[in-house]
Amino acid sequence: MDDTALAAMVARVRRNAPQLTADEVPDDDVKAYAEDAFIQATADGFKDGVLTIATGWLATHFAAMAFNKNDNVSKQKADVLEQDFFDRGGSDDYLAEYLRLKDDLGDGATTIKFY
Repeated sequence: MDDTALAAMVARVRRNAPQLTADEVPDDDVKAYAEDAFIQATADGFKDGVLTIATGWLATHFAAMAFNKNDNVSKQKADVLEQDFFDRGGSDDYLAEYLRLKDDLGDGATTIKFY
């Protein structure tokens, strides 16, 4: 990816997950995740505009997993410091969206859907 595409990908990741601020996840880290995601999305068969969308979701997933702040908390109790977490099995909404796009590749008709 060239510098212009990487800068656009940083903006896309920040839009997908506004909680991942530059203080939390430096731009250079997001660029590294974007390059990795681009390689993976290309290998998975994404092309053209959908390649950009898929790369964005996968890069967001990588950034969110690397800088996880335990956002899967389901319950907290302050008096005895008890905390329960959701078991998401290493997944998140960003990976789910990437996998949904990838599933659409199977029938050769990748479409963009908003839920």
